[in-house]
Amino acid sequence: MEDRGQFLCGVVEGFYGRPWSMDQRKVLFQWMHQWGLNTYLYGPKDDLKHRLLWREVYSPEEEGQLRTLVVEAASRGVSFVYALSPGQDIVFSSACDLTLLKRKLKQVSDLGCQAFAILFDDIDHSMCQADSEAFSSFAHAQVSVANEIYRFLGEPPVFLFCPTEYCGSLCSPSVSKSIYLQTLGENLQPNISVIWTGSKVISRNLSVDCLAEVASVLQRPPLIWDNLHANDYDSRRLFLGPFKGREPQLRSHLRGLLLNPNCEFEANYIPLHTLGSWHRTSPCGEEGEDEPEYCPDRALSAALHNWMEELNQPLQPGRQTPNPTSRSKTPDRTERPPAQAKPLPMFPLSSSSPPSSPAKGGVENGGEVEVRRTPAEGPKHKAQGRVPCGGKGLLSESQVRLLVGLHYLPHEHGPAAQKLLQDLTWLKTHCHLVSTNGKKTAPQKVEEWRGRASRLISLCEDIAELHCSVVGGVNRAVLYDLYPYVWDLRNTALVAKAFVCWLDGRVLGDSSTLGTWKNCFHSHILLALLSECLNKIRAIGLNTTAVVCDQGTNNVALYKQLGISPITPFFMHSGVKVFALHDPPHLLKNTRSNLEKYNFKISTEHSSKTIKWSYLQKFFEFDSQLPIRKAPKLTKGHFQLNSFSKMHVNMAAQVLSHTVAAGLYTYVALGKLPGEAVHTAEFVELIDSLFDSFNSRCGTTTGAELLGVDSEPWVFKGGVSGEVQMLLPIGSSTELFTHPPPLFPTSRLYNVRPYHSKDKVELYRMVRQLHLRTQGGKDSNSTHPDVIGDRCLGACLAVCPEYSFVLEDELGVCGCVLGVGDVRTFIKRCHATWMPAMRDKYPAPRTGPSAAPAYTQDLVLLMEEDQGEYPDSLLHHFPSQLRLDALPQLVDASVSRTLLTALLAALKANGSQGVFCEVQPTDRQRLEFLTKLGFLEILRGEARSREGVVLGRLL
Repeated sequence: MEDRGQFLCGVVEGFYGRPWSMDQRKVLFQWMHQWGLNTYLYGPKDDLKHRLLWREVYSPEEEGQLRTLVVEAASRGVSFVYALSPGQDIVFSSACDLTLLKRKLKQVSDLGCQAFAILFDDIDHSMCQADSEAFSSFAHAQVSVANEIYRFLGEPPVFLFCPTEYCGSLCSPSVSKSIYLQTLGENLQPNISVIWTGSKVISRNLSVDCLAEVASVLQRPPLIWDNLHANDYDSRRLFLGPFKGREPQLRSHLRGLLLNPNCEFEANYIPLHTLGSWHRTSPCGEEGEDEPEYCPDRALSAALHNWMEELNQPLQPGRQTPNPTSRSKTPDRTERPPAQAKPLPMFPLSSSSPPSSPAKGGVENGGEVEVRRTPAEGPKHKAQGRVPCGGKGLLSESQVRLLVGLHYLPHEHGPAAQKLLQDLTWLKTHCHLVSTNGKKTAPQKVEEWRGRASRLISLCEDIAELHCSVVGGVNRAVLYDLYPYVWDLRNTALVAKAFVCWLDGRVLGDSSTLGTWKNCFHSHILLALLSECLNKIRAIGLNTTAVVCDQGTNNVALYKQLGISPITPFFMHSGVKVFALHDPPHLLKNTRSNLEKYNFKISTEHSSKTIKWSYLQKFFEFDSQLPIRKAPKLTKGHFQLNSFSKMHVNMAAQVLSHTVAAGLYTYVALGKLPGEAVHTAEFVELIDSLFDSFNSRCGTTTGAELLGVDSEPWVFKGGVSGEVQMLLPIGSSTELFTHPPPLFPTSRLYNVRPYHSKDKVELYRMVRQLHLRTQGGKDSNSTHPDVIGDRCLGACLAVCPEYSFVLEDELGVCGCVLGVGDVRTFIKRCHATWMPAMRDKYPAPRTGPSAAPAYTQDLVLLMEEDQGEYPDSLLHHFPSQLRLDALPQLVDASVSRTLLTALLAALKANGSQGVFCEVQPTDRQRLEFLTKLGFLEILRGEARSREGVVLGRLL
């Protein structure tokens, strides 16, 4: 055992989630020995006998596993620290619980473990009655047990204590004034080390001043439990970046530092490798055996170089030793050579036909109906000209750097992610340059937009290829750990890429009537829904304190119907006051938008003030000419608002900010603005303060702190995927983006893009071939091969192609989804142009050998029916429509969902507030598919003369 003065540096397995396997821990000890790390703390939260069932002793088999770990760690020069977490239900004053605690730790001590930790993190501060009578405070109760156990174990040289207030943000009222921490410092045995995470649970940086403060209160240097790379709080985030934000000079102020890394073992190579580099760095930068200086970027490059070798080793999932005599029970499409990959299965063609029975020998997850396609059958062009990547191969260094850059650190994105988010934000904000009525835009502006779009599209394609390479790589251990994250980002990038491609020439300008459609529900319907919700909440024993909504027309009407006013900002429900609120982001945006349209006049008994948008514009004109600007974040886009920029809260917050108010005061003082502009400055300052208060927490934290770099990273839900998602028009619809990954990863390279006229031939061929399958291979339309395509796809492709998206793989087009922006207009145009063209193309039957087959005429009649009217009650709420006749059904169902999500984003961007889809009740697959995406049944058998189920969802 090392002496008490050794700096402890290593790993804590202390996350929530599935614990690491024995094989993975053995590999961990090898890594630690190789990189100079000396301490491993065993404390996985989901090990039942570590936390929930802490009183139970280990079975003989479990004893053997722990003994093996202790011995393996010692053989690698690693100190094994066993942690127990009894805080959830221990009775501190109970002699029985104390005996059970000693028994458990004695059992582990007898296995050879000589270092221990007792953890009281993430528990309730309250004590039971017996403890309240025995101890003067919660801290005294914990100290009593910790000191007793420490003495019982013979005062081991390493004994760690994790307090309930384990970071600055959890201390009450502050670190220096925390009675809890003061009690620990005064009463814990001096050689017990106290665990600390920094100013936050997940601290961006650790400073000498903050550590000195907590060391003074605890009367000992703390040991850092570093959550920098922990990802157990967000299922969509992974952290592959370097150890950063902790200067080596901190070591002289610490007992040690243990990194609590990603739940996924294989994701921790770079974090632990760079931690080793940090540990080997000389604390003061002097020459010697240690490395003279720690540079995160240099450490990352060294770790990447070594990880490349690891990534391209044929390792099994969980680091298990492969058994050469047996095959994996889990089928995997990527085990096959690319030439043998099965073609993509499809939904049955006709929406009026039930799905065919699964064909024998189908794909791995159930053998669905397929349309067999070969390279010769597909179009001559490949998906975006990319090289197919279906087989196993080596990950390139550029791909690994991209992987790390997209999954960097909790408070910081890597270069690739920053570029992706910046470009998407700019393209969305400036999409008016390429809108349908943007023909007067300067050509250089259009070229700038298209240049940045091309760069974003290229990056999204790189992300798709990265997904293929990870799935097709030889290292299955890395695949199983990283796949959910690479898969999630691939899907989001496909939607973003398709949306950006769609914007060019298809997004409508501000003059569009679609952008002014009213909300979907009248106030009386909302009132009934609200009442039903409140009743259901009350039925489960809860009371509703407030309801929150935006300032949509129907919501405002609902509040009026409830009698809401500034004097009575509440209504009564079942004898309880329920306050009616408008959400601050919409209030801020609406304040800005109204000020843009109207001057505000504020009158009192003694004065009258006028607030003008024009003063804000003049301030920007003055400020934009300065070499050093007062408000550098303001751009022309803040004052030339379009339908997209109006949706951004930050665009409103940056105009109505303290910085702008100060600038207005300055220009009034300099005489560049009239004295009346002071009233506008006062108003802006008032709005800024008001909305800061809405973002506050207990009056001590500003909104900037909550959403800035000092926030806990779970504020930024979803990481890069989540931020890209929120930049899309349907970003708030989480059900479209968050689904579990498929059981069988596929390395096919997919692409989603808007429909082009050159796709028509392939789409027609595809749906015709699928229709033949449903008919048992009998071709009843040899004289009219286009009739199936005309019936299923033709009207949408001819009348409104701007809402059609296609899916490609390495062989070409393999599916599509069609949309209609405004069904009423679409039906009128079909009757005026499309159906006459179809009647000419397929004339009525004549006698003789040239007569059109009766089957063809039946399909023409179905075309007529397809353009039938829908009820006004439906179209009022759901004016847009989906048509899924060629929606693919794949092993990775997320690709079909991505295809549909791209269409929904386009409809939403052009002002649609709701969309519906008609499905046959026997089509279980589509019903389930749409239901998982938030569609609900609206009509059954009432939409048209034929039977059908209409599903709809709001956008």
